[in-house]
Order: sequence, then structure tokens, then C-alpha cells
Amino acid sequence: FLRALRNLASFRRPGGDFGAWVTTIARNLVINWQQSHQRRERPVAELRDAAPVDQAPSPEAAAVNALTRVALLAGIEQLNPAQQQCITLRYLRELSIEETAQALGKTPAAIKALQYKALRALRGLLPVTAVMPA
Repeated sequence: FLRALRNLASFRRPGGDFGAWVTTIARNLVINWQQSHQRRERPVAELRDAAPVDQAPSPEAAAVNALTRVALLAGIEQLNPAQQQCITLRYLRELSIEETAQALGKTPAAIKALQYKALRALRGLLPVTAVMPA
């Protein structure tokens, strides 16, 4: 409601529905929050670990997981050294952008760009496979 109050002057639609305008603001804020707090990508270290103790995966799932781990680790090894360091610090050690920037002697903006490029390169290195549910 504070956002709507701050931008009240911009609400000048003839016949516009004030409730719909406020709802749109709230919806956009929720979407922004969800995108910024989306589930974190699993660190590569977790991919090396076995399946959860409480649930044994099916043989098919175990095979897919093993192949995924191997492909992901092989892909990381193909990145340039700066990208490898960035991915290692961000996803294996789970450091924040700021902590990674400090460790690598770069700015947070440079780390964001390096991480983006590393993930994009990694995406291109990984094989595209589709697993159809049974």
C-alpha cells in the first residue's frame, strides 16, 4: 500500500478501477519477491552426495542423477579459470555475491557478470536430455 500511496499521482485513468490498480501493484511486488527469492540452485557439492537417506531413488533416477553429476562436473572443468572460481565460490562454498567479489578482488557487478557468463557457458556445455516420466 505504501507503493500505491507513493505513486497515487500516477493513477489517472478515466474510469479506471482503483482496486485493480492496487492489486496490480501488489501482484508485481509478489512476482518480484518470488523471482529474487526463488529456490536456490543446488550447489555442485550436493550433486556429489548420495540420494537422501529417507528415500531410495529408482534405478532410472539414480542413473540420470549419476550422468547429470558427471556431465556437470565435466562442464565446470571446461570453463575458464575465472568462471571456475566464481562457480566454485558461489555454488560449492555458497558465498554471497559480495563475499565472492571480496575473495576474487572484483566488484559485485563484475561477479554478477562473471557468474552470468559462467552459467551461460555451462548451459551450452551440458548435453540436452529429456527424461520422459513413466
